[in-house]
Amino acid sequence: MGQQLIVGCDVDGVLADFNTAYRQRLIDVTGRELIPPFVNGHEPGMWYYATDEYGYTKEEDSAVWKSIIADPYFWGDLTNYPDTRRFIADLYMNVDPEMVYFITTRPGVKVKDQTEEWLRVRGVYNPTVLIAADAEAKGRLAVGLGLTHFIDDRPENCFSVLYHSPETKVYLLTHKYNLWAQRNTVAAYDEWINKHHPWTGGDPRSVADRFTLIHSLADFTQALTNGRNESAARV
Repeated sequence: MGQQLIVGCDVDGVLADFNTAYRQRLIDVTGRELIPPFVNGHEPGMWYYATDEYGYTKEEDSAVWKSIIADPYFWGDLTNYPDTRRFIADLYMNVDPEMVYFITTRPGVKVKDQTEEWLRVRGVYNPTVLIAADAEAKGRLAVGLGLTHFIDDRPENCFSVLYHSPETKVYLLTHKYNLWAQRNTVAAYDEWINKHHPWTGGDPRSVADRFTLIHSLADFTQALTNGRNESAARV
């Protein structure tokens, strides 16, 4: 019998453009414009770019996040990437809508409602949105839901799913800010294991066949199409 596809999909950095809105909120809150606009291929070179790359203070960054968390419209007002709507349409051609889970660590006021409405506007009729506390929670959700495929832009989230859910195929959507994990994925995963689960042992190379770097949402769509075809062939 063929295997049913069950998909976990991150939102920010995959479907929604968080960085543009975050840059503007930095300007609004601090009155300082230190980051060039994210246009023409320009994007951050590291995860905590406001403080580590562009010179905002930790106090300023904290004030910005406090503003975001208190805002009932911030997440709902994010723009989508140019290929988001097409991806959503293609996603539901490959996967039963009830078997798609949008898993995010967004904090804030009515964040689940904001995210669901954001997805509905972009073609998801009845989205299932799950709010995870952190990367570890994403990994535990993956195994609990029985995910066959998972896509995220943050390496730590991908590594957690790899660790907790050995049956899940994991896809990292590449950006400049996750380049450190792209260069040597086995070493990056090994470093994550040693930091978060140092007593478990195991060979990090064993996850290589379940971890794939992808450069576009179309690549993930193709992976799902391949998975669907392979499943149908086993029926």
